[in-house]
Amino acid sequence: NMVSMQDIADAAGVSKATVSLVLNGKSGKRVSETVRKKVEDTARGMGYRINDVARSLRTGRTNLISILMTDISDDFFGRMASHLQEEAMKHGFTAVISNTGESAVEFSAIVSVITAKKVDGMIAVPPQGSGAALETVLEHKIPIVQIDRHIEGLDAPYVETDNYDITCMALKELISCGRRKIVMISPDIDVNAISERERAFRDTLSAEGCYRENLVRKTGLDDRKEVKTILADLMDQDTEAIFFASKRTFTLAMENLPDCWRAKDITFLCFGEARSFKALLGDRLWYIEQPLEAMARKAFSLLLSKMKGEDTDMESVIRSSLSRQSIN
Repeated sequence: NMVSMQDIADAAGVSKATVSLVLNGKSGKRVSETVRKKVEDTARGMGYRINDVARSLRTGRTNLISILMTDISDDFFGRMASHLQEEAMKHGFTAVISNTGESAVEFSAIVSVITAKKVDGMIAVPPQGSGAALETVLEHKIPIVQIDRHIEGLDAPYVETDNYDITCMALKELISCGRRKIVMISPDIDVNAISERERAFRDTLSAEGCYRENLVRKTGLDDRKEVKTILADLMDQDTEAIFFASKRTFTLAMENLPDCWRAKDITFLCFGEARSFKALLGDRLWYIEQPLEAMARKAFSLLLSKMKGEDTDMESVIRSSLSRQSIN
């Protein structure tokens, strides 16, 4: 580079030390977002090129963070990826976002590429059966933070929502509004977030004396036919409320609602922010909103701590909120 750091410092009106911190990706919280952007824009405008390879050899860091989501087309995971990317940029990292499609095989394939690239850290929504792949990442000394769910026994902190408590609370509210005949539709995947919601469903309905067998209906993640069959069956019965354990299952159901649903007095409760369905369902829609931004912030701060070799809490639970309508 013909342009020196001192040249950039003079043009940006900051110290050479500040320029060095920014261009070497070490600014973190020491340099404000405004100043960091000003330095980068000035450097770019003056034709300065950062040699990332040389920098990573010098610092032992690539400034790359890997973010693994199970389904980026899903509103929840798409927005979560976006919040995590913002957090990464704020701290001077580049986020590489991958979509695993809820598949352990796909997850494992992506992980082997990532470990070879020597990323500085990873934030992952682990699909069912991905424990071995994550153990490999830890063996490569790459810090991991799990988000939305976790693998039991993995030595990596996780950030989750209060799956059990908020589900209990939402179901008790439904029951207090006179909705006692409640059915749960749940994706057939073995991950703790879903099983916690199922446990809350069984416990709450049992405590209220309205639980019976066959109230939890399992369906394939994208099985339209199965969802249609379940919905048609529920419309034939005296169902008063349907609780959807995931936004993905709820969305699939909304796309396949039988015509007769309008004649039924059914409340729809979705685990996941669902206000876009308000036009369709009106006052029948209740949903549980997870605090995505707070989850992303917490996950990133845990990852930064792990990267510095600090001890962290293993479990961080962030509270969700219920958006509900009054039932006449």
